[in-house]
Amino acid sequence: MPDDLPSTCWDITKDKPNLVRTLLEWCTSVYRPGSAKIFVTSRILQIWSTRGVDVTSAVLDFLDSDILEKQADKTALYHLVCELTRSGRFSIPRYLQWLMARGGVLAPADVSPDGPCATRLLVELPTHSLSTSQRSLRANMLHRACYYVEDEEQDHEVAIRCLKHSLGMPLDVDDQTLPRKPLPISKLAKRIARSSFALKADVGSWLQSTLDANFESAAKASGHPLEISPTTFNSIRTVFEAAEDFSMLAGVLKSVSSVSNVEILASCADTVSRHVLTFAALDAARSLFDTLYVRLRTTAEEQGIGARPLLASLAGLASRIPEKQGISAQLKKDLAQTDRNNPVDACSPVSDSLGPRLQDDDADLQEEIEKNLMSGTSLDRATMNRLFEAVITRLNTWWGHDAEKQRPYGILLARLRGFDRHHFDSLIGKWIHHLRSITNRPSILRMFPLLLGVGCLNFPLLLASTSAEQSVPGAGPSRSAANASSGSAQIVQITYRTRYCQEVLGMMTKPMVPDDLLSQEECYRIAIMQDQALKDNSNEILALVRQALAEYSLCRDKGDSGALPLDNMAEREHLIRMLRSLVLRDSPGVIRALSLRSPDTHVGHWIDCMATKLLIPTAAQDTQVTFDQVLELTNEFTLPFCQLKISLSLSLADQNSPDAGERVQTHLDLFTKAMDNAIDAKNTSWTGMLSSLSPEITHHLKSRAQTRFLDLLPSLRTPPPAESTLEQTLQTAENLLSVIDAIIRGGSMGRPPQLVPAMIDKLVDLWEVLSSPSTDQAGKTAVLNHWLPALLALVTLHTSTFDSSKAGFEVRARAVVALAGLLLELGAMPPATVVGACAAPPAVTLANRVFDLACLLVDNLGSSDEAVRAQCLRAVSNASADARLRYIFSLPRNPAEHLMLSHRDSGNNNNNNNNNNNNNKAAAAPSGPGAAVTTAGGGGSSRPPPGPGHLLGTPASLWAQTVQGPERLTPFQFRRWEMLNEPTPNVGENDTAVNLGLFEARKVL
Repeated sequence: MPDDLPSTCWDITKDKPNLVRTLLEWCTSVYRPGSAKIFVTSRILQIWSTRGVDVTSAVLDFLDSDILEKQADKTALYHLVCELTRSGRFSIPRYLQWLMARGGVLAPADVSPDGPCATRLLVELPTHSLSTSQRSLRANMLHRACYYVEDEEQDHEVAIRCLKHSLGMPLDVDDQTLPRKPLPISKLAKRIARSSFALKADVGSWLQSTLDANFESAAKASGHPLEISPTTFNSIRTVFEAAEDFSMLAGVLKSVSSVSNVEILASCADTVSRHVLTFAALDAARSLFDTLYVRLRTTAEEQGIGARPLLASLAGLASRIPEKQGISAQLKKDLAQTDRNNPVDACSPVSDSLGPRLQDDDADLQEEIEKNLMSGTSLDRATMNRLFEAVITRLNTWWGHDAEKQRPYGILLARLRGFDRHHFDSLIGKWIHHLRSITNRPSILRMFPLLLGVGCLNFPLLLASTSAEQSVPGAGPSRSAANASSGSAQIVQITYRTRYCQEVLGMMTKPMVPDDLLSQEECYRIAIMQDQALKDNSNEILALVRQALAEYSLCRDKGDSGALPLDNMAEREHLIRMLRSLVLRDSPGVIRALSLRSPDTHVGHWIDCMATKLLIPTAAQDTQVTFDQVLELTNEFTLPFCQLKISLSLSLADQNSPDAGERVQTHLDLFTKAMDNAIDAKNTSWTGMLSSLSPEITHHLKSRAQTRFLDLLPSLRTPPPAESTLEQTLQTAENLLSVIDAIIRGGSMGRPPQLVPAMIDKLVDLWEVLSSPSTDQAGKTAVLNHWLPALLALVTLHTSTFDSSKAGFEVRARAVVALAGLLLELGAMPPATVVGACAAPPAVTLANRVFDLACLLVDNLGSSDEAVRAQCLRAVSNASADARLRYIFSLPRNPAEHLMLSHRDSGNNNNNNNNNNNNNKAAAAPSGPGAAVTTAGGGGSSRPPPGPGHLLGTPASLWAQTVQGPERLTPFQFRRWEMLNEPTPNVGENDTAVNLGLFEARKVL
């Protein structure tokens, strides 16, 4: 979690109550998996509380809205309140007072696990954070609902005693309530996971405080930290993870990091790496890394090569923390150097006779390899090939028979990989490609997990083995997409007998459990590798999903349906959990992976069930979801899952069957009807999914929405609908326009939108409505306020590209004529009416929008635009009288129009000045920009001395002098040069043209 995330979110909007509510909705949404969101929300709210946010009021208002229906949503809120209560940001007294004001709890149903969230929260509160009076009040309130706190306290005590027993802590001798044998930690963890957060918080708080006290007492007693076994640490970690109490686990990791056991320190680093997002939200990831990094340096000095497990774990952890990328590169370099120098320190190659000796003496294979690896030699590629072949041969012998004998050979492979990683990956990649087609072999689940755990295999190599291309180093150039597609089909033809792709998918999705093949720490490291692959190789995983589905379909098509991994319900649940994360990362990619054409209807039904479970996690196996239900469920959080469901439902109808065309049309009609119903219900949150649909579907939906929108526009020939009010009609039109906008801007139609004659007809209809005397003022106001701006927005959406055909030119020409008429009509209206009708700022009036759109259309009338403009000009009456229309149609202005000459009297006759004073004032009034002239006042006075302008015959304004005296204007008769009388027939220089500016002539509009 970035440090500036709370500030970034805070600056999103000024509506802080809505912002906090959105954050709570995100935190409690089942469509955002994982527990990291709980701690992210808790930290953001704690920081926002310093800026004035009342966290308690926000949570209580959220509870009062009662929008949480799914149990997973309620559980997330209980967890959040638990964390906020521990931090002191949620007030328990205020919650109890609020609950009592609502009537308290009255029935057992109010506090049942599936009861209302507002009342069930009383049971889920962390009791260890409550004062004595608060506990007493809580007990009294719960007693009224027949919930007895005494039984709850007894359950908490039994859980703690069982935990002591399982962890080997001291117990009371006479405790008869405990079983003779301690419960396995796995069973105890499952019971804790199903308990309330009150019990989880109490157990986590007790365990953390007990461990801290033990570490502190050991340090005081002996001066050395308390030493615990790896098994005990794993058990403690399992309990905290089951309780989802990572805030307490962070404190335990800080205490445990003082031990000297390298395996435990490596386990601490692995724990932080597994839950790095959660610890980052707790602001503990970097501090824990720094502590363990210091411990690595001291441990490396003390134990040398013995610190390698911690070095490997820290290298993996540093790569997952953005601020530690530089340290991560250094740690990986140190790890490679360590593996290279141990056991090999010298540079002399191994003897060429080593390979035959290993093959001849299988009984001492491991001893021989260890001896040569420890002898201070390095391996060339030929020797590595022979050693690899020898180890793989023995490994295949024990595959599926004896896990204990498989492990040494897996470790030898891991040590071989340290000499030359690229060459080793190439060798093991070829071996895996060979294995996928072998039918008479044990399951790869009895081999590959061990190789993953010891470090000689990784998920990128496994994913590469299921694709058409061998992407390991040295595999050669990449193949084309077409060859890759055909290669994928060939791979399925090879692997369907072995279920290879389905088994690899199972290894990617399901958590490993300790058994005779894997230890608990190896299972934990594989879980980290799964999470990292999901982040780094999502495209390859989606390709694997598609390959596994194709393999599953082919198996059923061939009649080979025995022991198919994807028929297992547990495998499906794991796959759904992984797909839920992938949908949030790459929804189109998941749609492509699941859009599989299969002749088997069972496969299509299976995919549809998967999409339904992703959208509705609590849905039954054969639940049918209609398009109307999908659109009703659509919101900001469900959008990618609704998008997946819609896309798959429409694509699955288009299968290779005789009635596929009819099914596609039926599904399309149903979706169109659902879209109409959603629009009528004022629901447009689903428009975000339109960009993922096929071009044919989006074009159909756009045409349907456009037709409905145009039908809603008023016309003198069509009366308004009587069954709906103006507000309802306007809302429907706005929703339809938002659908059209989403489709066009999403670019999913596959072709640019074009203007159609129906849009121009509606422009003409609105023109008629505005110009008709029979239209009342309310109708004109509705057109100016709503209908005309909406239609202009629709036309503007279709102006990105233009059709170059003759019909396209005609449509645009008609549009220009209609817009010119609207412009004239708007100009004839009172300015206050037009400006007030525009919802935009005053600088962008409705007339400006019409003018801009007309200019855009008229500039794209084709090569013969002058002739078309002239034709349009003839269709518009009085076009030459409006300057805007002259600009639109490029109509040249008469240069002799409105030219005037300015005259100033000599001033000798004062009476003439007095008599003509008023006329002179009016004549000298400014008539345009820059036309202001200063005139003299009434009455005669002494004449001012002549200035330089008078002497040179130029206007006084050119000399920055104020003009004194009256002024009068007379028309100026403009004549062309060829109309002037030439005194001599000789053609010479034109010395008769004058600059009218010398006489201060100006154009009067």
